[in-house]
Amino acid sequence: MAMTQCPSTSCQTDQHGMAILPVSSADVVHRILAVLNSLANEFARYLALRSQRRALMRLNSHQLADIGINRYDAEAEYRKSFKWF
Repeated sequence: MAMTQCPSTSCQTDQHGMAILPVSSADVVHRILAVLNSLANEFARYLALRSQRRALMRLNSHQLADIGINRYDAEAEYRKSFKWF
């Protein structure tokens, strides 16, 4: 809930004297959708990064050397995809 100083004695306040403002159902739905959208974006970013790391593993040693890394570095980067396991 949004809190602000109570401008008059006729409004409802919490135990700290902060005004309790009504929250519409549209506000709640908007906040839920914003959280879901953020989660979906984060998951999409994770999938894209994982795809890039898998593509890195498909490169041969010569191709890896062209981009300045070795097989060990590529495997270390790939293992970052599974940091939750």
